[in-house]
Amino acid sequence: MAINMPTAQTTIRLTGLGKKRVAALLTRARQLGMTPDRYVSELVAHDLALERKARTTSIRDIMGRGRPVDEAELDKLVEAARDEHHAKTRRKR
Repeated sequence: MAINMPTAQTTIRLTGLGKKRVAALLTRARQLGMTPDRYVSELVAHDLALERKARTTSIRDIMGRGRPVDEAELDKLVEAARDEHHAKTRRKR
């Protein structure tokens, strides 16, 4: 199933979501009082803003200003994020 999302400048066609994901997308959009197009657009905008913030925020800001960055704690956070990413990647295969 495909969802076409027209905007003032472009149309994006999503394929390969599967019936369950499309149904969930439609349900979630309806719960939020949005059209599916707007819901997907909001998801993309949120993800891009989050990615931009991740690239421009220092570790010191994340950990808290004035707080020394503990290398061992930082290693644990990175390892946990890596493990979570690998677990998600394995599930998708």
